[in-house]
Amino acid sequence: MSTYTTKAVKFSLSILLLIVIVMILSLFDKSPYFDVISTIIGILTFIIIIFGIMGLFYSIKGIKEKSVIKKIVALIVNTGTVILFTYIIIANINDLIKFLN
Repeated sequence: MSTYTTKAVKFSLSILLLIVIVMILSLFDKSPYFDVISTIIGILTFIIIIFGIMGLFYSIKGIKEKSVIKKIVALIVNTGTVILFTYIIIANINDLIKFLN
């Protein structure tokens, strides 16, 4: 049976791996198939957001568990991901509001 901290660590490692994949795919911006690649990047970004929220949930649930280093790393990665993407969404909404006015 895995603990909440273990689940949070798995989500944070998955997030980091997906971010690396998105960065590698972004290198192919001059490719004639970039529209397909950008769709894949968008789907992976959506998965990163979902994993970040789920990982943050498990990090908070596992706050009372003993494994300190794993708990701190998972909490930092998952919280950072959620904060980053929340900021990006708010900035895009702000830009859209400025554009429509």
